Amino acid sequence: MLNDIGMHLLPEQLIAGFIHVLGKYPVGTVFELSSGELAIILKQNDSQRLFPLMTMTTNVERELLQSRIECDLSKHKGTLICRL
Repeated sequence: MLNDIGMHLLPEQLIAGFIHVLGKYPVGTVFELSSGELAIILKQNDSQRLFPLMTMTTNVERELLQSRIECDLSKHKGTLICRL
């Protein structure tokens, strides 16, 4: 959204600051992994912003997990965020 509108209406430094504070994937965002599971962003990874700490909520068949599994995406670089 910011890329489509923001570059014309907002200063570039403001947009960069906004992304720096919230991260590319804000906490609480639900997304689908390339493996098919659904997960929720728990925390930003300050050193690698594209690889946040998340909690898995479903398995590949989209069945809810009985207990949440926390995962650091930076340690699973073969797994990618495909859809928000």
